[in-house]
Amino acid sequence: IEGVRFDTSLPSNPLDLYYIPYSHSLLATILWSGGTYMLLRQFAQRWFTHFEAAVIALVVASHWVADILVHRPDLLIWNDVKIGLGLWNYPVLSMLLELGCVAAGLVFLLSRPAFHYRTKRRMLIFGLILLALQLSTLVIPPPLTIPSLTWTGLLFFIGLPLLAFTMVDRKERKQTSQ
Repeated sequence: IEGVRFDTSLPSNPLDLYYIPYSHSLLATILWSGGTYMLLRQFAQRWFTHFEAAVIALVVASHWVADILVHRPDLLIWNDVKIGLGLWNYPVLSMLLELGCVAAGLVFLLSRPAFHYRTKRRMLIFGLILLALQLSTLVIPPPLTIPSLTWTGLLFFIGLPLLAFTMVDRKERKQTSQ
């Protein structure tokens, strides 16, 4: 459906994402975010208020905005207009940005007074797992075939949210309901 090539001469990230209109275009981002909001409100309204669903939808959209910083010009705006500032071409800067985003999110969550101390401890552990995974990309070579990229992506894009839910969110909701 989308087009990706591997170019190991590229610094930091060997992905040449030459055709990604379904996962990384502006229109797709709007649809992904709107779909996220509607799914949460339709099937998970018991767990998420309108506000929480809207915040999660905005987080989905923020991924595309953050991608503008690191992607090479491959993010589709409309027709053939693509943008991307290309921080992937500067491995140290892109790694610092990725680590900084995870660390900033972790600091923000840990500073929230509403969370139980056990939840904060689980958040800290999950955040350290995310930081370790990001750092592991310095020593573990990236997948260089379409099937391995697909399976790795599915593992992380499904596995990490499930891990976050089971480690942190489910237990936080259980503690606050008691």
